[in-house]
Amino acid sequence: MNNPKRQFTPAELQYIKETYALSGGKGSISQIVRQLHSSDLVVRRTLIELGVKIKTKEESATKLSADFGFFDSIDTEEKAYWLGFMYADGSIKRRNYVQLALVEPEPLEAFKSALSAEHPVKREKNDRGKFNKPTDVMYFLRIGNARLARALLAQGCLAKKPARVFPTPQQVPSALLPHFVRGLFDGDGSLYYNTGKNKVYGALSIHPLLGVGLIQHLHDVLGIELAMHNDKTIKCITFCYDKLRVVLDYMYKNCTVALARKKGFYDAVSEGRLRII
Repeated sequence: MNNPKRQFTPAELQYIKETYALSGGKGSISQIVRQLHSSDLVVRRTLIELGVKIKTKEESATKLSADFGFFDSIDTEEKAYWLGFMYADGSIKRRNYVQLALVEPEPLEAFKSALSAEHPVKREKNDRGKFNKPTDVMYFLRIGNARLARALLAQGCLAKKPARVFPTPQQVPSALLPHFVRGLFDGDGSLYYNTGKNKVYGALSIHPLLGVGLIQHLHDVLGIELAMHNDKTIKCITFCYDKLRVVLDYMYKNCTVALARKKGFYDAVSEGRLRII
């Protein structure tokens, strides 16, 4: 680039271009400045040299729309699933900002589609491991809206994750709880594949209050005994043997909304291509 004070690497140029494009221009220049320790003028000149059209302040300030009443009532599979996902990975920030942050953008795009949201999925560098995730970047969907934030709080998705408990029948009807639990598992669960033995087992990281309610619910509806054990600073529920098969059936059988990767594991188990440990 022309600025003698700052020469961006090819990777940094790609980051600048992708970040501005993903954000739709709103607030992304200041984000790039912070991440690359540069200046507003240098980043703007760089975008122009990259052939990127910079939005005016009026264009960037345009209010974005979404179905802000999506969580007012949990009455569909899709709503129950995404509520579970928000319980697992979502947060309610100050000024009524609802945020979902993940290491991959695809689930965020699916959530954005469910909400009919115009808000961009943003990409941010994980400098010095500030997100406590083993990844170079994180992806975010942030939506600032009082109605959306209030509805999530009313459905039990509290601002402090350790305070979240299993939803009541008034929050999530019993018929929709398999979808809620699947959302929890897709958000904070894992399926592990042992390549040598061609087998799979599962685990779910969960805060104690929510975990107690989930264990009781699965006992009530499936008749299985589960327990939590310590996993660093959080609790973990492990599923194996026949219990995993029962829980997977409960969550994924005949579902229409799920993470493709985990649903693929379930399909492989159901079709006998993978054995459960």
